[in-house]
Amino acid sequence: MATTDRRDLHPVAVVALLATAAACTPDFHYAGDDEAPSVAAIERARVLPELRGRRLDGVEESVGAYRGRVLLIDVWATWCRPCVDALPELRALVAELPADRFALLAISVDGALETVTDLMEREPMPWHNWHVGMGSEAERILGIQSLPTYLLVDEEGVVLATEGPLVRLRCMAERALAGEDPQGCTPANWWLPGGWPPAVPSEPTQESSDGW
Repeated sequence: MATTDRRDLHPVAVVALLATAAACTPDFHYAGDDEAPSVAAIERARVLPELRGRRLDGVEESVGAYRGRVLLIDVWATWCRPCVDALPELRALVAELPADRFALLAISVDGALETVTDLMEREPMPWHNWHVGMGSEAERILGIQSLPTYLLVDEEGVVLATEGPLVRLRCMAERALAGEDPQGCTPANWWLPGGWPPAVPSEPTQESSDGW
């Protein structure tokens, strides 16, 4: 099967491919689909709803505890392959942005807390973590329909974005931290020499024979 060298793609083409990448669909259903909340509605309103969740140590807290910092919320699950694949990029994000002004809050919708803690033994997650389970109030409030779901929020609780890719959200977070307009991020801002996306072999390999 023919493959595509990512170095030959225009940045906008790569963003289009990322936007159509497979996502995971949680196995839950809201009663009354016509009245179900949606992440898109939250972005239009530009206000992050009040959320409460339980940290992995069992302590309950409010999302308001993160007010005053740019906040990236990552709604995820251990069984969601794109969620797990994003962990290295999330680790880099947390390591490189100032901890006193930026926070990452990962909200797990796994059925059992142990599945999260078991994964953390192999995959470090040095950020704030909640476990809310499936079909939780947090899921209902956010209108989660696929995983991962990202929400980027500024210091005042204003929603800046509700979709990736992560490289876009990082650009927006950096601009917000610098006091610049986060909406000024474009694909050209993400396509940096020696940065993202990583170089790939120009010749097809066995691993890449099935495409992206």
